[in-house]
Amino acid sequence: MRRLEKKKVNTMMNRDVIQRLIEDGMVEYVKIGLPDVEGVYLGKRVAAPYFLESFEDGFAQSDVIFGWDIAENIVPNLAFSNWERGFGDVTSIWSLQPC
Repeated sequence: MRRLEKKKVNTMMNRDVIQRLIEDGMVEYVKIGLPDVEGVYLGKRVAAPYFLESFEDGFAQSDVIFGWDIAENIVPNLAFSNWERGFGDVTSIWSLQPC
């Protein structure tokens, strides 16, 4: 694996900037995720090209993220995320705008 020179990006992030960083070899993977019900960030790493392909339509993630406690035990009696529904997927659509 080649070492990439660390370079600070002094610009607002937008899809074009991210695409340029990926094409320049500065980004290989992107970690996407959400805070769970305990506030712990959970997610997955995706290959940078996949991130760009899926950016507009969003990323599928299991809704179990909303039904685990901090020890990853299933929280009982939840209407949204539960064994009975089979832990379906939710789609996360990301914004690059600052909060």
